[in-house]
Amino acid sequence: MRTEILSASFDKSANLTKAEYDPFMKVLSLTFKNGGVYDYVDVEENIFHEMILAESVGRYFHSKIRGHYDYLKKTVESQKTLEIIEDVSKKEKGKKK
Repeated sequence: MRTEILSASFDKSANLTKAEYDPFMKVLSLTFKNGGVYDYVDVEENIFHEMILAESVGRYFHSKIRGHYDYLKKTVESQKTLEIIEDVSKKEKGKKK
């Protein structure tokens, strides 16, 4: 069973704009203001919740995530591929109803 993706936006952060967490895959996806998107792997859900509740998201990222988890940098091409896959998946779900 697939779980919902958790999401948060950061208006006051100097570097981060968005975080998404996939509890099933244990992947924390962070979007930076410079456009970079990084997927941190094998991250427990409590890390996502602690980060979005932190007084400073950037400080939390630097002390608890950066250097503590393996990551993959998403390229523009991989982002487009994921968007296409998600769109097709949504359309297929709509057909099954």
